[in-house]
Amino acid sequence: MAKVLAFALAIAALGSTTAAHAQFGSGQPPSTNRAPYDDAVRCFIANAIASGDRQRAGDPAKAAYYERMAKKAHGTAYVLGDVLGFKRDQITRDFERAEREETPAMRRDQAYFYRIVGRCKALELM
Repeated sequence: MAKVLAFALAIAALGSTTAAHAQFGSGQPPSTNRAPYDDAVRCFIANAIASGDRQRAGDPAKAAYYERMAKKAHGTAYVLGDVLGFKRDQITRDFERAEREETPAMRRDQAYFYRIVGRCKALELM
């Protein structure tokens, strides 16, 4: 969770810096770094897939672990979305899009799934 909090603080700092630049600099709208947010959304999906796989394999303890991590990733995405200034309906749409697009991609491409798993583990969201 410490790494995720550090990401959130970095995003908040980036947002205030770019907002100041936009106000006093070029007049361009501030850019946002949504990569940590997108990572958290993908981690939610990866954990949900892993939980289902473990449940089907007859490992309810590991399935429960992945369910807890899915909840952590979900909560983290909402916190990061708030830091980025996203409205709740936008965050909900992002989760719906991820379920529609990321779930089949992760199921179809094992290498992609394992890259996401590695990223989620590094972020302590899996």
